[in-house]
Order: sequence, then structure tokens, then C-alpha cells
Amino acid sequence: MSRRNTAHVDHRLISIVDEMLTFFYSLRAEDIKMEIGIEDTHTDLTFRARIKAPIEPKRLAKIKKLLASPRAHEMEEYYWGLTGNDMTPSTELSLVGMMIDDFEIEYQEGTEDFFIRMRRDNIHLHNGK
Repeated sequence: MSRRNTAHVDHRLISIVDEMLTFFYSLRAEDIKMEIGIEDTHTDLTFRARIKAPIEPKRLAKIKKLLASPRAHEMEEYYWGLTGNDMTPSTELSLVGMMIDDFEIEYQEGTEDFFIRMRRDNIHLHNGK
């Protein structure tokens, strides 16, 4: 990955991490763990946390729906620039969904362990953008 492209990628990854930490804090999470694996073709972001209150199935379904927003390469910078800090948790997750290509969620009711893995393809690094 060339240094010219990494600053742009880093900015987007930092935005995703920031929004996910805000999301976990909104769930009153504790013991949050995060991993970032950067490869030439993609980046994996993994978050694990124990939350203090159970998540109802309806809310979990909404979280999945918001993260399933289609990736919108052309809209990433535009949306982040417009929204600033005036977003609701659902807006944040929808925007995160527009910046990732795939995700997986696991939630263990009873222990309240919450796991999210996201994958972001770095295709813009290979086509000169």
C-alpha cells in the first residue's frame, strides 16, 4: 500500500472506529476490545464488548439492517463531511454500513457478550483513486 493512499484510508478507518466506540458506549458497554487487520486488499475491524443491558431481538435486527446499508464509495466523504457530530446512533450505523463491504454480528444473551466483525475492501487502492 503506498503512503499516498494510506492517509486517506486511515482517515476513514478512524471514522469507523470512532462511530463504533460511540455505538458501544451507547449500549453501556464495558471491557471493549478492538482489532484492526490491514491487508493489501482489505481491512478487518473486530469489536468485542460486554454490554450492561440485554439487547432485544428487535433492536438487534435493526442494528443488522443499518450495518447492511450498501457500500457507497462515492458518498463516504460527502456524508461524513455533512453530518459532523450531530448524528443519532442509527445514522452513525447507517453511515458505517456505507463504508464497509461485509459484517458479522454475534450476541450472546445472558452473558451480554457482543461481537462485530467488519470487512472493508481496499479496492480504491488498486484502481488509482
